[in-house]
Amino acid sequence: MEKITVGICGRNYHLRADDSPDRIVNIGKSLEKMINEYSDMLRNKSEAEILTLVALNVLDETDKVKSELAEQNGILQNKLSKQETDSKETLNENITSAESELIQIANVKDEENEMLRIKLQEYELAFEKMIDEREAEIKKLSESFNSAKEELEHIASVKENDNAKLRNTLNSYETTFDLYVKSKEEELVSLHKKLEDASIEIEDLHQRLAAVTDDGQLTIC
Repeated sequence: MEKITVGICGRNYHLRADDSPDRIVNIGKSLEKMINEYSDMLRNKSEAEILTLVALNVLDETDKVKSELAEQNGILQNKLSKQETDSKETLNENITSAESELIQIANVKDEENEMLRIKLQEYELAFEKMIDEREAEIKKLSESFNSAKEELEHIASVKENDNAKLRNTLNSYETTFDLYVKSKEEELVSLHKKLEDASIEIEDLHQRLAAVTDDGQLTIC
């Protein structure tokens, strides 16, 4: 049971609902709307009088609904009663017709009865043969289905193995590529270092060239 709060005209009412709490809240909103409408129309009436009129209106609507439901129920009951009567009459007619046919069959000659029994036996044999044939067909189809199912499962297993091999190959390629990229990055760092060292040596040579003696001699160690 769920606790809910219903607000009506500025007052909160704490209730418990077994089910559909939203329905109770919506009913409270509808009641509040009705009270406000009556309050606007009957400003000279007290709150108790307005609530009494609202209650009478709600009870009147409820009574109308009950009356409509009772009327509809009566109509349905009449329809059901008529249908039951018609069904009974039809059933009695069918029973009478069936009894008449049974009496006619019972009064046929022995020879005709024998012929009917022979035909019935022929039909039964033909029906049993047809059932056997259908069962054989169903068995054959079932075997074919099981065989096809096993073949599909085998194909799916092979495809899964192929996919696993492809995933392993791809992972291997990705690892190899990562190692290759890493080695190239290391080579690039080494080249940058060598370039920096060469730049330092060139700068040193420039400084030595600037220190050329007055006699034009240059000593390079």
